[in-house]
Amino acid sequence: MCAVAMSTKWIAAFITQKVFRLTATDRSMLYQLSNAHTAVALAVVTIGYQMGLFGVEILNGTILMILVTCTVSSMGTANAAAKLKVQILEQAQEEAEKDDSATHPRTLIAISNPRSATAIVDLALAMRFPDSSIPGDFYALHVRNDNSASSRSISRNSLDVAERAAASVEVQLSTIERYDLNFITGVLNTMQERDITEVIIGLHRRNAFIDSFLGDKIESLLQSTNRMVCITRCFNPLSTLRKMYVAIPKKAQFETGFRRWVQAVGNLGRHIGCPIEFWCEEQTMLMIATVLKKSKIGVRTDWKKVESFDDFVLRQASVTTDDLLVIISARRASVSFDSDMDSVPPFLQRYFPSHNLIMIYPGQFGTEQPMTMAETMATDIVSPPSPIYGFLINLARKLRKQ
Repeated sequence: MCAVAMSTKWIAAFITQKVFRLTATDRSMLYQLSNAHTAVALAVVTIGYQMGLFGVEILNGTILMILVTCTVSSMGTANAAAKLKVQILEQAQEEAEKDDSATHPRTLIAISNPRSATAIVDLALAMRFPDSSIPGDFYALHVRNDNSASSRSISRNSLDVAERAAASVEVQLSTIERYDLNFITGVLNTMQERDITEVIIGLHRRNAFIDSFLGDKIESLLQSTNRMVCITRCFNPLSTLRKMYVAIPKKAQFETGFRRWVQAVGNLGRHIGCPIEFWCEEQTMLMIATVLKKSKIGVRTDWKKVESFDDFVLRQASVTTDDLLVIISARRASVSFDSDMDSVPPFLQRYFPSHNLIMIYPGQFGTEQPMTMAETMATDIVSPPSPIYGFLINLARKLRKQ
């Protein structure tokens, strides 16, 4: 009964594929979705059994058939959905290649000071494709909300250092010096004006005991845009890194920006010349390998199966200060977001204080929410601290002394 039920469904899906000229992935999805036999089959056999048309053997066989077909259909649908996602990504890539404006990503590099400018520019150039050095691909931005001579000098020096770093590898970098209300509004307005697809920014330094790992500015930026955001903190030069470890959450392959961050990580590993070890699920491994192969990115890869945050915690001992840890995170409204991601920033802050680190938030579909006047004015405006803030700072100092 099980063999006949599943074979007839497959034959029907095969005929449908030939008639409507579908792909093998479409046929697999059609077959798996129609393969499960549930309520209708059980109702028909139950009525026949009550009328004396069927014996108890047919009734038991039907229950077993329902169990087998539902199990096979669930597992097969999950596998077919993963292949269908790859097919959709490939079709989107082909359509994007037809449009000259979408052939290369447009990267915005946010620079705060001359000391960190070279490292961030080197990272952005390492994540690019070798043939993407056309004018207008890369932008270096410095936002200031002070019109003093010292602020203008820091802004100009930062952009000059970034421009020289790009010129050393024969890449044209467009510099943007912007006077705006605060850093967030300056970045968002530049993204809209230049049609930016991804932002690379350095991780801030904590200047208070109650300060968060990412900081208020980066958290506000993540909430205000659905484009890809790359947050970096590298103490060592890229050329000295020995190995890359990439931690990937569940269902990461269903995000819109999955292909782009895989290409960026692959290009980074190829530029450094070190192997990449991916920590992810088995289904995600197949997707990553497919993207790297289709993009013709030749890099040495290792695969480790990770299914939960506990597995990630156990593997943290293998990362040294000479390695690069890449965390693929997700916004709260995304498909791959999990409650365990709330524990990642404090975990990184505690166990990886001096490690080379990159956090990537992939791009997503969706409408960007405009910022209100209260939100735009609350970022960089200095205000006197509240009594509660002073009390917490004094309490933290006393606890450290004890």
